[in-house]
Amino acid sequence: MQLSILLTLGLPFFATVANAANCTPFGREPWSQVAVNMMWDLRHRWCAGSWWADVKMVVNNDWCDNDFCYRGWWYGHSHPSQQACWDVTEQIIRQCMPRYGNGGWWSWGSEYTEGWFYHTSGPYKREVGSPAAAAGHIARSAKNNDPMQPDDDPHVVHLLNGTVVKADKVLYVTTTFGKDGKNETKISEDPNA
Repeated sequence: MQLSILLTLGLPFFATVANAANCTPFGREPWSQVAVNMMWDLRHRWCAGSWWADVKMVVNNDWCDNDFCYRGWWYGHSHPSQQACWDVTEQIIRQCMPRYGNGGWWSWGSEYTEGWFYHTSGPYKREVGSPAAAAGHIARSAKNNDPMQPDDDPHVVHLLNGTVVKADKVLYVTTTFGKDGKNETKISEDPNA
């Protein structure tokens, strides 16, 4: 009897963990470890604080390496637990962003999560945080007929699976990179805060 209870209780967890992420086509965006580190950082902030909500969490300022600058976001809804948020976002990063991939999505029943990064400029020849960054991505997206191009309403999310949804909340994560190696991060519903 105890074994059947354990199998019954454990099956959804094991089935969830075993489900693989769906990845964006490789080579779609320039790849950088800086961008992947940014997605790990954003994952930590999202799963630690907003995992239960229908929320889009956006990187609000550029993360740059020697060649390109990047931004990215996570979106998800219906996570049954905080651990589910940690597990599925880790799957997306490990399966879809290890080399030359820029994101992916994961779904199980009504639970849906996706995350991706994109480059905002490059080669790196401008001041970090320049307003021209997002404009470059929008122009590239329109030119490539990319369904993920940013919308006028930041709550609108063009999902990688082809659907369009409206997030209940958008949170902007702004990281100030200190010259002394100490970084400060602020999360706000106001992109200008």
